[in-house]
Amino acid sequence: MRERDLPAAHPAEAFDLGFPRGEVAYNGIGRGRDGVIHCAVSTHRLDAGARLFTFDPESSAVSPVADLDAALASSRPRAIPHGKVHVDLVAVGDAMLGAAHLGYYDPRAPVERPGSAPGHAPYPGGWFFSIEDRRVVPLAQAPAGEGIIAMTADPGRSMLYALTWPRGLLLALDLRSLTLRDHGPALGIGETGSRADGTWVRICRSLAVDPISGAVFWSDGAGRILRLAESSIEVVGAAPRPEMWRKIVWDADERAFYGVLWTSSALFRFDPASLACEEIAVLRAPGAPSGATATLALSLEEKTIHLLATGPGVLRAPRIQLASTTSYLTYDLCSSVTHAHGPLRLGDGRWITQAQSLLLADGAAYSVCWVEVAPGSPGAGEIRELRRHTPEYRARGYAEEMVLVRFAPRR
Repeated sequence: MRERDLPAAHPAEAFDLGFPRGEVAYNGIGRGRDGVIHCAVSTHRLDAGARLFTFDPESSAVSPVADLDAALASSRPRAIPHGKVHVDLVAVGDAMLGAAHLGYYDPRAPVERPGSAPGHAPYPGGWFFSIEDRRVVPLAQAPAGEGIIAMTADPGRSMLYALTWPRGLLLALDLRSLTLRDHGPALGIGETGSRADGTWVRICRSLAVDPISGAVFWSDGAGRILRLAESSIEVVGAAPRPEMWRKIVWDADERAFYGVLWTSSALFRFDPASLACEEIAVLRAPGAPSGATATLALSLEEKTIHLLATGPGVLRAPRIQLASTTSYLTYDLCSSVTHAHGPLRLGDGRWITQAQSLLLADGAAYSVCWVEVAPGSPGAGEIRELRRHTPEYRARGYAEEMVLVRFAPRR
């Protein structure tokens, strides 16, 4: 699509995180009790770990917190690094809680598999961690070889729950005793299986905990809803379509969850008491293919769902085709009306090409996003050199960087 054919843009401002080796950001954002925004940028590289940052909304200052791989150093030298934070950062008390995941995959595998490299020990297992006084404190470690790909907190019971990758183990961490319990495989043999024989099962990326009952929910690729209650895992319901949910959030007023399905981008409401799950709408950017992102947020005061959806690509210049844009959508739960507010665009004219995180905090919206590197900008040469051998760069003719984005939310 040509730029002039896109809808009017929704303005956004960007803040440089100063991490050229950063390549991706799935979830990895949260607000502390002091109002400071915490975020993470991940990487697929062997020579770098994920990075943690803080952002002060008052001064608009970005501060580095830690190299996660250095902060969670393995007892085995030169292990596959803690390259990702794939979970929401959650405030529990005065600490921000998160978890580490591996980002280095086997480049030869037809589906994502944990990578190995000469001179590197296997991935030692992801850590649950807290950020306290700008210091990363390890809490408990997942089994060897397993990254932590989904996590949710039950602050009232001082519990964390997580799913690992690639095996799909369901873990429960008691934050008072730091006792970690492994409930075993939650989705068959997970992503260690084979697509050819049907044993490969995608791991759910978003866990849901009912703060009233303490039950934990997730879904599978067939749309089945599963529940952990005490120590029993059981199938308790079904999504409105035979799909896994992509992202799910809690509405404390209604005592229900809202979520979006992975393939169709269908918005649904799930009542954990009655186990009823119903489709409400389809949240998709105009002119874009189906497929949901991990960017669902809920404004309880305004009863509004906020979502960043993948939008159509843009022909920026001859031989440069942006693969996608990022459109900002809201859904009014009272009127059942979807509003499209246009694709996000920075003040310098660059489009946000992808977003997989979204946070509403103190009247603003935040996301760590992919954006085209501006020619001549600080670090542009280094980023292009790092990216120039990737298939994406060769196919598209441009490189992307990760930036923290802030924009005004709408209804």
